[in-house]
Amino acid sequence: MKFLEDDRLAQLTAQLTEATICERVINGRIEAFTMKRAGTDKKYAHALGEKYQNEIMAEETDFKRMQRTRSTSIGSDTEISMQHLRKISSPPSPKAKKVRIQSKFQPPKPQGRQRSNSASLSDGSSPKLPSAMRSMSDSFRARSGSLSETMDANIVTNFPYSNSPLGDFHDSSTQRLMTDLILTLNASFPDYDFSSTRPAHFSHIPSAQVAMNRVNERLSELAACTPQGDMFLPQLWNAIDESINLKECEVYSYVPPNRDDDDDPLSFLADSLDGTDSAMPLWTLNFFFVNKSLKRIVLFTCVQTMRTEVVNADEGQGDDDFVLKDPVMEDFGSPGRIVRSGISRFDGSVDEEDEGGLDYDMEDGMNQAVEPPSINGM
Repeated sequence: MKFLEDDRLAQLTAQLTEATICERVINGRIEAFTMKRAGTDKKYAHALGEKYQNEIMAEETDFKRMQRTRSTSIGSDTEISMQHLRKISSPPSPKAKKVRIQSKFQPPKPQGRQRSNSASLSDGSSPKLPSAMRSMSDSFRARSGSLSETMDANIVTNFPYSNSPLGDFHDSSTQRLMTDLILTLNASFPDYDFSSTRPAHFSHIPSAQVAMNRVNERLSELAACTPQGDMFLPQLWNAIDESINLKECEVYSYVPPNRDDDDDPLSFLADSLDGTDSAMPLWTLNFFFVNKSLKRIVLFTCVQTMRTEVVNADEGQGDDDFVLKDPVMEDFGSPGRIVRSGISRFDGSVDEEDEGGLDYDMEDGMNQAVEPPSINGM
């Protein structure tokens, strides 16, 4: 992925850097990348493609094994239940008493082969089940079919490539999209490695309008403090629209689930965007605007933090001395941190901070109706 220089996006990024509202600080980036690959990107994408193929094959093998197990189980249960239905629907006939009758008349013996007393009718068809038994049988078959569909749905849900927010992973275009999103994250946050990212770590946003509402909600207070005032957000979306053409975009967000050993998988956003040990994240957002026809991705990331200053009471320090600490966050190590320092493309500062944390709920405020500015008829 190649970073694309865009003067208007760079100016917006500058306005979203160290923007202070009382004790709160907002830091954000709006970056454009080309989806054309070259050099190391091709090798990286090839390695990811082989990884996907191997995992898909393993998933399909497990899926077929679970389906066979499910079919065997349901078939066995069906046979047992049908036998039970026949038993309860056919009451036993009373035993007839044997009475010997003395008679001089002897009926003639039948000539040739005699039809056996079978369960078939004169036309060769089988007798119909009683209506009550047919009703119970049909009900059982319906329940069995519903159970089968439910089990199939549960099986599919357990496999990330069969139920991907990005689409069907058997399609090469879906695999390419996944690789492009990972390459974009690697390019934007070079101190981290996102190769272990899973398809389920992304969320598909219903429309660009939903993402715009989310951003407008978060940045409305900041917009009022800018020189542009009410025009800040319209200018922001006009600049993004000129770069990516929002009407043609699919929108995604990186929202990996929490794990027991990682209370905050998005801590790298606050760590990279804010860059201070004293930052306590309040919220964060990230959106990938993907235009496949232009072969371009715009990544919008933003975080609001609360700065805290904690006085160090160690012996030997005066009253005017203090150190900056993050009292609650620790280094959780997700995604994988690459131990190195790098120069920011925006301010030339060295990035050597420790990881922070944040409290981010993707669904929080997503459906709130915040009226967005009009973007070229959108």
